[in-house]
Amino acid sequence: MRRLFTVRCLFVDVDNDGDLDLVLAPHPPNETFVRDILLLNDGTGNFSLAPEDAMPPRYGGIEWESVSMATADFDQNGYPDLLMGTHLYYQEPYLQLLLNNGDGTFRDATDRIPQTWLVSTLTWGSWIKWLYAADFNGDGWPDIVTSSVLTETRLYLNTGRGYFQDASEILPVLPHFYPALVPGDLDNDGDVDLFVALSRGNYLVARNVRPFEPVPPPTQSCEETGRSRIKGEVKARRKGIPGVILTLNGPGDCINTTTTNASGRFRFRGLSHGSYTVTPSKTGCTFTPPHQEVMLASRGAHITFRATCP
Repeated sequence: MRRLFTVRCLFVDVDNDGDLDLVLAPHPPNETFVRDILLLNDGTGNFSLAPEDAMPPRYGGIEWESVSMATADFDQNGYPDLLMGTHLYYQEPYLQLLLNNGDGTFRDATDRIPQTWLVSTLTWGSWIKWLYAADFNGDGWPDIVTSSVLTETRLYLNTGRGYFQDASEILPVLPHFYPALVPGDLDNDGDVDLFVALSRGNYLVARNVRPFEPVPPPTQSCEETGRSRIKGEVKARRKGIPGVILTLNGPGDCINTTTTNASGRFRFRGLSHGSYTVTPSKTGCTFTPPHQEVMLASRGAHITFRATCP
């Protein structure tokens, strides 16, 4: 890879292999770097460029640039996701959500964050400088807090599976110019507060004083929408593994779960044609592949996962 300048970097173990990989935001954005860069660690501190399709194109196109980053497992599939604060000429900001597919690649899920930002005509007028992930309402799902230049501080609560609701109205009113912030349990009461640094040496502490429950996203079943099916088994050394939870995600964000029987078999019935993702999970087990994409265009499909369990 040729020499380049970057404006932001982040160490994160994207493939859960026990070593830290590196995400880079190149500067300036151009046709060579239409997406941010992922460097994979071989376990000895040597990094190599990930395949081009590992990262989706940057939000907004080649003139947009990432200037802030955060990581958390927003959809709780066991792999760290990425949140990028992007901008157009430091005048129009936007958050880009990249969900980890579990195989060293990411997919764009930006539409899961409802957002509208101030567009400025001033140079360096509006961009997201501070960006953090933390569980502000204690429901086990990582939320998002941002602080931006010339626009209000934002709080997005995770309603589950990496879908977000704008809950900025519960924050105190803060100035729109450079309020630097850091989340943490500042009063040692078990929830996440905010330390906010203001101009001229002033600061404030925004204490987390009451619970706030976001409205969960509607859950739509994938089953009983058609006549197709997906069936399969989960095996380890030719033996079926019982008790594995299979999660099915499909068209229109539909979702279903099932559990393997005593023989390690599972089935989803009554599915419509379309694209589906099947993801296995069981405490202490790893799976190959970590998930499978299935395109249903006929009566059914059969898939197999290999498990490694203690």
